[in-house]
Amino acid sequence: MKKTLLRTGVILGMMLSFWSCRVDEVDVLPVDEESTSFENIDLNEFYPSDGKMVLGKQLENAYSVENMKIALANLTASGRIEEDIQIETTDLYIRFLPKDSTEVALLETDSTLTLFDHPLDFEIEQVGHWYHDPTIPDHMPTWQYTVVKPDFEFPAVEFEVLADLFLIHEDEAEDAGRMSLSSWEALEDEALKITGNEDLDEDEEGGRTETWCRSGRWNPNGTIKVMEMNGGVETGQQIPLWGVEVQARRHFFWSSGTTNSNGYFRVSRRFRKNVNYRIKWRVANRYKITNPWGFTRHFNRPSNTRTGCAWDITIRDRETLSGGTTRIIHNREAWTEATMAIAARHFHYQAERHGLKTPDWYRNARIRLKFRSGSSNLIQGSFRHNPAFITEQTRIWLMLRNDVRFFVQGNEYTPQIYRTMMHELGHVSHIWKSGVNFQTSYIVDPMVVESFGEAVEYYFTLPYYPAIVRNIPNQRENEYNDGGKGWQYTPFFIDLVDNDNQRSRLPNGGTTNDYADDRVFGYSLSQIQRALDNRTTLRGVQEHLRNNFSNSTENEIERLRAFYENIKNNKR
Repeated sequence: MKKTLLRTGVILGMMLSFWSCRVDEVDVLPVDEESTSFENIDLNEFYPSDGKMVLGKQLENAYSVENMKIALANLTASGRIEEDIQIETTDLYIRFLPKDSTEVALLETDSTLTLFDHPLDFEIEQVGHWYHDPTIPDHMPTWQYTVVKPDFEFPAVEFEVLADLFLIHEDEAEDAGRMSLSSWEALEDEALKITGNEDLDEDEEGGRTETWCRSGRWNPNGTIKVMEMNGGVETGQQIPLWGVEVQARRHFFWSSGTTNSNGYFRVSRRFRKNVNYRIKWRVANRYKITNPWGFTRHFNRPSNTRTGCAWDITIRDRETLSGGTTRIIHNREAWTEATMAIAARHFHYQAERHGLKTPDWYRNARIRLKFRSGSSNLIQGSFRHNPAFITEQTRIWLMLRNDVRFFVQGNEYTPQIYRTMMHELGHVSHIWKSGVNFQTSYIVDPMVVESFGEAVEYYFTLPYYPAIVRNIPNQRENEYNDGGKGWQYTPFFIDLVDNDNQRSRLPNGGTTNDYADDRVFGYSLSQIQRALDNRTTLRGVQEHLRNNFSNSTENEIERLRAFYENIKNNKR
């Protein structure tokens, strides 16, 4: 059965957050109305390597209701099944075709859907990490494939029903007396046999031989780590990939597990024979590394690691050839995504430790990865968490769009990725806490926004890669004379926390007065963010800290603020 259906749906249960705030200088906030179209997307910016999946021929569907009935008739006639079994539709094999970012968001945020960008009933000639249907324009989202129950409430996105399926999971086989597990296994094997879909792998000579993981059912598992890169070379340090979802799939069955702090995962359901693995670059379901349309990116297990059951891998971005030379390999994308995922998990850990705002179930950080040079930044219009002054339709898609645009060139190594991720996610945390104030500060006092980003970058990167951020607090006044926006990136908030006065410590500091006279210490990042939740300028932050928190150095903030205000006044 194949038919096209299009239903109109209503988005229900969308919970919105409202912020109370005090705006120091203005109370009229512009709202970005960026178009939801995808016309300017260039796939080469997002998928620069040879990691595209190549499909082979379409396979006959062993799990269709029609083929399951044939398999049951064969087994009944031969006496191998004597149970009274009714074959009826248990699931639907479908595909969606979203046309804009709102429809992408409807699919991506539905926790009941597991989406694949490639059909599930085709041979895979070359395992890749992404697929785009050749009949769909490159700048538009491709079909998204999945399986749903017949009573699934379809969102307002175009979809097709590709087949009626009869699927029985192990834990459902004997539920309500449907059938015994042994009968289901016999039925599944017969259906795979009559459709030519037995689990066959090529041997070294190119022949065909059946390969089973083990004799019984098993829970797919493994350990995933990432090779650390610093200064263009591998350090030998293998960092566990922590907090990402790993999926195991066999035909129309899949299950997932989450890697722990050691990089180990174990999926919740058991399988027979081999499985396909993939990593979804989604950390704790709160930080998502996305493709150009907003779908979570993923990494499929390469074809040269198919043998065996468990998936134990160290993701690297280059390989050593004979003679000691190296070359970039297709894992370059996966290495970047994996390192970003680890940095996001460590950001979350540090944010909880310092008491900063983290995402919740309906607000998450989306990071759009681009493989070209550029200054990583918040995407224009990232004030999507601010529900004020916008229409209901605009509010929905702004709340569900990307937050950060991350450019790879310039962030090729682990410490660089860490510091950039910490800085940009620091901005997103600021937005989560107080979207209106963030937007206002960006207009009236951008030094507030960027200096808070600098503080998060410094304190969150320091436990992992201290060398790359060590000099952030040690900036001379003349270092802000770059003719650009460098004056916005000050250590003002760092100075409020640390007890290091560069003017008295560093050479010539006391004579040149190039350094701020930092006699303030003892404030926390949590207290600073609470001040930012109420005020939008350096002066406003100073007043809130003095009025709401007890600190023995509070009378010294004025001197510190005046130093940076003078820089701002000279550069604006």
